[in-house]
Parts: sequence; C-alpha cells; structure tokens
Amino acid sequence: MYLKAMLLVTVGLLSLVLIAAAASKQTVSFTHVVDLTHTLSAKFPIVPVPGLTFAFDQKPIASLEKNKVYAEQWHMIAHNGTHIDGPNHYIKGDAPWTITTSAN
Repeated sequence: MYLKAMLLVTVGLLSLVLIAAAASKQTVSFTHVVDLTHTLSAKFPIVPVPGLTFAFDQKPIASLEKNKVYAEQWHMIAHNGTHIDGPNHYIKGDAPWTITTSAN
C-alpha cells in the first residue's frame, strides 16, 4: 500500500514538472535526476496546527476479490509531502525559494 502511495506521488510530481515545462515552452532535460521521494505514512512529519493539520491516512475501500477493483481513500492536507519552501509559509514577507541548477 505504501509503495503505491510513493509511486503515485512520484508520478504526480513528475507530471506537474512536465506540464509546467510545456506551458512555459521550455525544454526539460533529465540528464541528472535526484530522487527526493518520501513514502507518505502517518509518521510523515507535519506542522501541528490544532484543528487544521493532521497526519496522512489511507485505507482500502475496495478489493480485487470483493469489488473487482482495488481502491484506497486518502485523507491528507495539501501540504503533506509537497513543499521545500517552508519559510515562505511561516515568515511574513519571505520570498519563495529560487531553485537553480549548475552544469557539471
């Protein structure tokens, strides 16, 4: 179940990169890829804001044996596992990070 979650998150993030590149008419080159994938689980860190944030949760809602399809229900907030720009969310006036690359 967690492997499927990790795969879905990875595919989703890659899709967003490709969509953004297509929209900006820039070329995407995958000559050097660093996998930053983290497996979503209830142990995944969150910023604890009482009444607003909560841990990732997933549960099966259909099985191949019973329903002829496997499906899960995911319960999460939008920021679970998606951000590296934390200061932008917590420091007033802080600018988003700029990601740069170097040709090695």
